[in-house]
Amino acid sequence: MLLADAIRSNAQYFPSCAQNQVDGQLQIPQACAAAIVGTGTASFLAGSPGTPAANSVREDMTIKLMNGSPAGSTLWMIVNSSPSAPVAITNRVLAGTISPATSPYGLALKFQVPPDLQSQLGLAITFTDLDVTISGATRAVTTPGGPAALSFLQATGCGNPLPFQSAVSVKDKGTAQLKTLNFQGTTPCIVGAFAGFPLNSAPPSVTGIPRPGQTLTCSQGTWAGPMPQTYAYQWYRDATAVEGATSATFAVKSSDVGHTLTCAVTASNDRGSASALSSQVSVASVSGADLSRLLGLQIPPSGKGAKIGALLRKHGYAMPFTAPVPGKLTVSWFYLPKGAQVSTPRPVLLARGARTWTTPETLTLHLTLTGAGARMLQHSKRLQLTATALFAPQGSSSVKVVKRFVVRR
Repeated sequence: MLLADAIRSNAQYFPSCAQNQVDGQLQIPQACAAAIVGTGTASFLAGSPGTPAANSVREDMTIKLMNGSPAGSTLWMIVNSSPSAPVAITNRVLAGTISPATSPYGLALKFQVPPDLQSQLGLAITFTDLDVTISGATRAVTTPGGPAALSFLQATGCGNPLPFQSAVSVKDKGTAQLKTLNFQGTTPCIVGAFAGFPLNSAPPSVTGIPRPGQTLTCSQGTWAGPMPQTYAYQWYRDATAVEGATSATFAVKSSDVGHTLTCAVTASNDRGSASALSSQVSVASVSGADLSRLLGLQIPPSGKGAKIGALLRKHGYAMPFTAPVPGKLTVSWFYLPKGAQVSTPRPVLLARGARTWTTPETLTLHLTLTGAGARMLQHSKRLQLTATALFAPQGSSSVKVVKRFVVRR
């Protein structure tokens, strides 16, 4: 079969399966289901060459087209007989190739019927009435340029009728020579959705702050077509699908810094499925200003645990902190006599604590009272203190924040 040069194959980007994974198997493996790209019907006529077709035994077949491995150059036509057929045929593969063709054609599809399906029980078998549809619905696939929503075959232009040609090669019974029957013509090029499949009218979008420790949310987009429809999600980092990232939300990690994230939504109904992609979002590292703001908000103590009595009973304070990136946080509390500075020897160290974050998350840093700090708190009803916080992110410059606060009985 020769297809017009306006038709391009995207087979190299689609899932594929090896012939031996399918041929003659009782069931198509689940791992190969995603490689199915088309369906249809055909018939086998079994009889004696030269006799009328009406004298032959007819078997109706169902057809599945599967992207073969290696992807981009092979295509499997999988045939199955009906349950009432006199000869059972289960998942037999007619091996096919995809190759370039000469203009006005662009692609050549060639299938080879296995010898055991050419004759059985002394009868010649003729393969006829082939009617197969390759889905025009898009799928989310990975290309060298990143994730994309592509159909298996894609029309690059639709200005003129599309030429086609099919050829069937048979062996002459008398001479044993191959004879080829050619059929050619044109078909109109019609732009539109594949009938009955979901149709995307507005792509999904990603909301949220694309920084480590934050959560992104992917909308399903807007879809038309027969209902009901279900929606599946897949997140991509650059051009690679993120394993396990198949929900509408995505937790951004430090490993995502410097990369782009994209969400693919696949809508499915009883006719088939189609995919659409969101725009890419870039994950930036947390700036020093962001860290300063977070430290300024989180290091002052609060709640009942910040009362002088609680500090004395627990010998310190448990400070929750949400680190946006991995790093080490050190917090110190000082009492500054009038006129003293943190950088001079005169301040009194009341408490200190440190903890390391290996991932962006919320952990508790424990500040432990010093002996001098405990004595000072025992004799105070109200005390103004100064906290210094030093956060050292992995691979980045440290950020220091100084914050004043008051503790009371």
